[in-house]
Amino acid sequence: MKLSYKNKSGIFCILVTLVIVILQPLVLAGLQSFEVSDIAKKITVSIEGFNLGSGVIISKNNNTYEVITAWHVVSGKGKYLVRTHDNLTHLVNGSTIKQIPQVDVAIIEFTSKQTYPVGNIGDSGRLKEGMTVFFAGYPKPGSLNLGRTYTFLRAQITTLLKKMCGMVTA
Repeated sequence: MKLSYKNKSGIFCILVTLVIVILQPLVLAGLQSFEVSDIAKKITVSIEGFNLGSGVIISKNNNTYEVITAWHVVSGKGKYLVRTHDNLTHLVNGSTIKQIPQVDVAIIEFTSKQTYPVGNIGDSGRLKEGMTVFFAGYPKPGSLNLGRTYTFLRAQITTLLKKMCGMVTA
């Protein structure tokens, strides 16, 4: 399935799309929810800096990792850190932050000698109403002030649209 961007979409739509595309292949493999969470926890990162956010490790080239996140998370000036599942922080290479045009999505890079798993990219064309999907991330602390903790949610797709979140399928 090819996607073309027609207008800027909200972060909710982008995150829903990213989580579905990245974690959906795991559902097809017949994994239990706790097994999906174990995988998601290892590929989901916390982003800290001028803004707070989450991202997913999507590729590795030698010791350089790419993370997909929301543009508004990394668009502010200053340095950003990626916190991986092992609680290590890695400096984001600011000169390599790439904005994806017309949507609230960015690709950032960090370098580490540690080995981290990479998320598998799925095919959103295989999604169907009733399928189970999962959301993972590190939301901002709430009123309980517990700090940023890994959060994992399970949901079901109730509607599929030809035009979703400013993207049109071709």
